[in-house]
Amino acid sequence: MKIGLIGYGAWGSHHASAITESGAFELAAVCSQSEPSRQAASGKLGVPTHSDYRELLARPELDAVDIVLPTHLHQEVASAALEAGKHVLLEKPMTATQAGCRALIDLARSSGKILYIGHELRHSTQWGRMRGMIEEGLVGTPQYATIDIWRRPYRLGASGWRYDPSRVGSWTLEEPIHFFDLGCWWLREAGRPISIYARGVRRPSSPPGLWDNLSAIVGFESGAHLTVTQSLATAEHHMSAKVVGTTGAALAFWDGELDRTEHPACSLKLVRDGRLEDIPIAPSGELFELRTQIRHFAAVVRGETTPVITPEEGALAVALCEAAERSIQSGRVETLSDITRP
Repeated sequence: MKIGLIGYGAWGSHHASAITESGAFELAAVCSQSEPSRQAASGKLGVPTHSDYRELLARPELDAVDIVLPTHLHQEVASAALEAGKHVLLEKPMTATQAGCRALIDLARSSGKILYIGHELRHSTQWGRMRGMIEEGLVGTPQYATIDIWRRPYRLGASGWRYDPSRVGSWTLEEPIHFFDLGCWWLREAGRPISIYARGVRRPSSPPGLWDNLSAIVGFESGAHLTVTQSLATAEHHMSAKVVGTTGAALAFWDGELDRTEHPACSLKLVRDGRLEDIPIAPSGELFELRTQIRHFAAVVRGETTPVITPEEGALAVALCEAAERSIQSGRVETLSDITRP
């Protein structure tokens, strides 16, 4: 199968490497508005390049496209790709709004093409294995989950888009969206999320409305709850999480100098009967998970497996981010009666 890559910035170049290493796709073309990026892609990958995504989508040999662009372009470009008859791997967030997500879901259904949202942490040997432990009954019925990350500030992104509210939409859509998705996945048996309360503060150096520090509590139908906290005001990249159930708990820790390090310190533990047990895992990190995601997407396109995440679940994560932003602005608990379980 042949795939085209739309977006060749820092993260897009990692997608290109993951595609070529996967053996599942042939990378047939790259699109970037940046001439230096196109030159870099041509020199390293030896494939045709385009400055306009419409030119790439017009290539009849492409079975699929991988879209790695700033948030504000997701709906426009993914819609055009589906209309062009291509299967789509779309980096998170699916779009910046629930309305945009619904429009993409409808278009994917009518086109008959795969729309796969890039929440790569679901493919993790660490965070994904925690879901496996829950399914195996190792913690009993999940009652509570928490995720905490503290790290260096975000990268600017090409032309500074990640610090531009009109293009990024919200920093909640950058990283906390992963954690809202993981928490809902881990607590799937708790029913749908029904409420969220969030607080955010920013440093004077950050653009208005973009929160360096975020805390949120999500309530579920069963009474279970999820907490998500993040700080961009520290250093390096560190994350911890736990899921506590009626008979045990799963604990995970990840530490690295950078989020894309190839040599992180990561661990996974099971708590049963008051004792800690180490769970062996392969190296974890977004570069490892990206490679797995590309192979999984190819298998989904070939009809060999079902997606580990549905477009509806991708939309649910966006809806939680929108509700978190409303809660920060209002100072109140936001109800989520309009969000249904995918």
